[in-house]
Amino acid sequence: KKDKKDVNLDESSPVIQAFRVFQKELDNRNDRNERIVKLSRDITIESKRIIFLLQRCAGLEDKEAILNEAANKFEELYKSKFYPLALELEGQDPYQYLRAFSPGKYCTREAF
Repeated sequence: KKDKKDVNLDESSPVIQAFRVFQKELDNRNDRNERIVKLSRDITIESKRIIFLLQRCAGLEDKEAILNEAANKFEELYKSKFYPLALELEGQDPYQYLRAFSPGKYCTREAF
């Protein structure tokens, strides 16, 4: 083990102050990124549930109830996930968060 030495930092130093600003900016960006990733995952999960719900109506004569339920679920998904995701991205550089969310998984022939 190496002995840790106590380092006294001069908090009034311009370099230290600049690094404190950078620290806050990076912390804010990382927190926003995590929120975006969480919302994106929640959207994907709920979207799959809606798709499975819609697949249930194949072959049924009374599809209206299932279609209404799917429409209600989609409206709730929009209000609870899509809208907050849009608010998180508002005013941000879109290129910084490209990998935090996606429009969906890409399908390949091997997936089928």
